[in-house]
Amino acid sequence: MTDPSPPSSDQGELLGRELTAIRETVTAAARRVEEGGQADLSLLGARVETVCAALLSLPPLEARALGAQLPAIAETLDGIARTLTKRGVTSVGASDSRVSPNQAARAYGASMAKGRR
Repeated sequence: MTDPSPPSSDQGELLGRELTAIRETVTAAARRVEEGGQADLSLLGARVETVCAALLSLPPLEARALGAQLPAIAETLDGIARTLTKRGVTSVGASDSRVSPNQAARAYGASMAKGRR
């Protein structure tokens, strides 16, 4: 039986590690928010945008395999947004450097849209 996953390039391996790190960051943030804490996702949008742009330079099969992780990350961000909404948090103050989950999800969605072209 053949392995359905495409061969991995060096860049693909780096992107895979970054996607894993992003997923772990978002998962840890979700855990903190669920426990009543706060989460700083201010760098998330730029990280995801960088990964999505780099995915476009990979062979299509490799890019799709790596990009398959993005919906789970988006779902976790949606969960953060739902938790904060239940708490009555609707936005982050302008003087606060943290990004709300809704802002992160919007940035994330914009990055994904660029990758679908």
